[in-house]
Amino acid sequence: MKTVQKLEVGAGIITLIATLLFFFFAGFLKIIKESEYFNTTVKEELFWSFLILIIPSLLITFGSYFHASKQSKLGFAALIIGGSILMLYFGVIFFSGGAFYYYGVVGGFLSVIPGIFAAMTIILALRSRKSSALLD
Repeated sequence: MKTVQKLEVGAGIITLIATLLFFFFAGFLKIIKESEYFNTTVKEELFWSFLILIIPSLLITFGSYFHASKQSKLGFAALIIGGSILMLYFGVIFFSGGAFYYYGVVGGFLSVIPGIFAAMTIILALRSRKSSALLD
């Protein structure tokens, strides 16, 4: 495995870890407050958080691994889909101006990191794809 491919897998793993940190340290407390405010159950809020945050992060992590190790097109597609969802979600949160107001300073920074690493993983996957195409 080349250095670019190792970086791709590492960035995918860091994306998952950063998303879990955001979910447990910043998002979980807000889920309880949102469920009281929007008159929904905590289970519903956890389901939507899991669907929007954790599943795309898992797609990025496993997609980057399968793409880097096996040059899988399905892994690349999973990586692109998961990365697009995370970048869109965290981009909207951050550029709407409410990340630091809503989550506080630490939560605001935690809300930015997964989107940055998702973008980095996609860029490394494209770079890895380009460098492997040159060898063929």
